[in-house]
Amino acid sequence: MIIVSQASTERERKRLHDFFMQLPTPTCVLIGSEHRFLMANPAYEKFFSRSVVGKRAREVFTPEELGHYLPLLDQVHETGTPYVGRELPVKRVDEFGKIHELWVDLGLYPYQDDDEQIQGVQVLIYDVTQQVTDRRRLHESEERFRQVSENLTDHVVHVMDLDPSQISYVSPSYERIWKRSIESVYSDPQSFLERVHPEDRDRLLEAMSFQNRGKSSQVEYRLLFEDGSIRWIQDNSFPVMNSEGRAFRATGIAQDITERKFSEARLKESGAKLLTITNAIPQMVWSTLPDGYHDFYNDRWYAFTGVPPGSTDGEGWNQMFHPNDRDRAWKAWRHSLSTGDPYEIEYRLRHHSGNHRWTLGRALPVREDSGQIIRWMGTCTDIQEIRETGEELTAAVQDLKVEREMREKFVAALTHDMRTPLTSAKLAGQLILKINGVPSAVKSLAEPIR
Repeated sequence: MIIVSQASTERERKRLHDFFMQLPTPTCVLIGSEHRFLMANPAYEKFFSRSVVGKRAREVFTPEELGHYLPLLDQVHETGTPYVGRELPVKRVDEFGKIHELWVDLGLYPYQDDDEQIQGVQVLIYDVTQQVTDRRRLHESEERFRQVSENLTDHVVHVMDLDPSQISYVSPSYERIWKRSIESVYSDPQSFLERVHPEDRDRLLEAMSFQNRGKSSQVEYRLLFEDGSIRWIQDNSFPVMNSEGRAFRATGIAQDITERKFSEARLKESGAKLLTITNAIPQMVWSTLPDGYHDFYNDRWYAFTGVPPGSTDGEGWNQMFHPNDRDRAWKAWRHSLSTGDPYEIEYRLRHHSGNHRWTLGRALPVREDSGQIIRWMGTCTDIQEIRETGEELTAAVQDLKVEREMREKFVAALTHDMRTPLTSAKLAGQLILKINGVPSAVKSLAEPIR
């Protein structure tokens, strides 16, 4: 019976030893007052990258580690009271000699013999470096988030837990924009709705319901104040999902877009006026982006060409030119786009009748204060009648030139024919005057033609 009992005990000890060695948690046993390593499982030696069995603590730990942990080992060995430390810093040297700073949860427990006498200390180490690192990163991220959100004067950053509905964070700009205290919305998460214009509340509540369904939302609404003034808000919110894929928090930014809304209204009014003016001009007016993309034509363009609105946006305008003029027009337009020089060219533009009419195309760049081109504004002027009149004038001038040349030739010929007999008469008169004995009456006739 004793042999069986001893054999059973040995098997139990081997089983416990095997269990000890296979633990994934770094574990060791130190015995005696010098804390000599009796056992250390592979996980322990791998964690510290060193063999320790048979060595004393003073031979293994650094002076800094001894100063921190040796009193704890002594305390547990002497009193038998376990010690548990949370997130303690340790330094580990890897196989390449590089030092790594880690954080561990440390458990020190009395190691007893069969007679329940304390022989040493059992050490359990739990590596919590990842948890500590993640928490620190989260804290740093939250701190950065807080610093950024609290410096956004025209934005309200808000974080709401969904179940139960509770505000967990609102940035200080809430008080300036809503003109309500932050404490009020913390105590009553729905109180911010009291400032929302009654006509916009249902739309906002519908958008807020998206987060409960795990969807993002964007909504614009008005804040209405006691003096009747309003402010426009654009709210972009998105859900935060838990590990089960359910939304448990909604985070968003409510931006004050009042100035933008007023600017849009002024721009819309200005655009309407400009459209009225451009449609009243007796010319085709067009506009392009800085890269030459056509994005606007007035009504007269469509009335002249007969094409559907929008069909000549982009580069479609070039197909409206006479085939013989397209390359020339493209070359001139590309030159203006690359240099910023004014654009001016005459080409034949297809009329809604199907014919091509001569047109004068002009465009000038619109520049911002820095000189950068932000748009091109252009016109097309029908010059078909001017071209035809010019051709008629050219033909008329040519006819007058031919007529003048013929008249000059006629006068020259006539002058020559008349000049020949007059020359003969002059010579005869001079001869009569020189001959003696010619009657005076005859001389008097020859005198005028001498």
